[in-house]
Amino acid sequence: MSRLVVSHLSFGYRRRLVLSDLSLDMESGQLVAVVGPNGAGKSTLLRLLSGWLVPVSGQVLLDGQEVRDLAPAERARKVTLVPQMTEAAHDMPVEELVALGRLTRLSLGQRLLLRPLSDADQAAIESALMAADVKELAKRPFRELSGGERSRARLAVALAQEASWLLLDEPEAHLDPGHAQAVMVCLAAQARAGHGVVAAMHDLTLAAAFADRMALVDQGGLVAWGTPAEVLTSSLVRQVYGGQLRVIPHPEGGSPVVLPTAQPSGGKEA
Repeated sequence: MSRLVVSHLSFGYRRRLVLSDLSLDMESGQLVAVVGPNGAGKSTLLRLLSGWLVPVSGQVLLDGQEVRDLAPAERARKVTLVPQMTEAAHDMPVEELVALGRLTRLSLGQRLLLRPLSDADQAAIESALMAADVKELAKRPFRELSGGERSRARLAVALAQEASWLLLDEPEAHLDPGHAQAVMVCLAAQARAGHGVVAAMHDLTLAAAFADRMALVDQGGLVAWGTPAEVLTSSLVRQVYGGQLRVIPHPEGGSPVVLPTAQPSGGKEA
């Protein structure tokens, strides 16, 4: 079992503090959803977990070792981050893009020697294409894909890396409900296989349906940590998100469902 521990973490951009004294203790084998309103610090937290950013204070420990102290190749084998979608400016086919995920596992010397892909590499690429549901897109240039297809292709790149921890920033963004659910099924399967999965999400109902644990953050601090039922209470949801929101149990399984309060009958004024 692997542990990713955040201890009294603080981070800021210039004079603006984004995260303040935040602590979490996460274990592999679980899907953790990080939820909170826009600007709560979710994306920043993922970048700190991956070692992309250096905290102002506090630590991010992966199995007792500071993430930032890991050699690049070792860090790539242990943790990978799928950031929010950015525009691509290349015509690389999806299968070649996914193959690049395997390069992160090689040392600089192996890359310079242009080591050919092994049978294990090829199997990992094939598995990633299937798991992310982009097998049928393998030959298509990345530039030609829709926003949702690009999101799934980038997930395949991360899966091909086979890191111990998978960090994802809004994996449900740009996806229709069917594909969003398929991605969450994939992530839940990764967790059941023993990986640690941490996803920053906006869709509270979707997150609650699949997450084992949930962290609710607001204004850079941790508001609640626990199971989705413990975190997504009506009082906490209204406190953090404002508005007249309702939380009811899902008819299948009982996970929290977050709904807006219905508008008065009669429709909108002309």
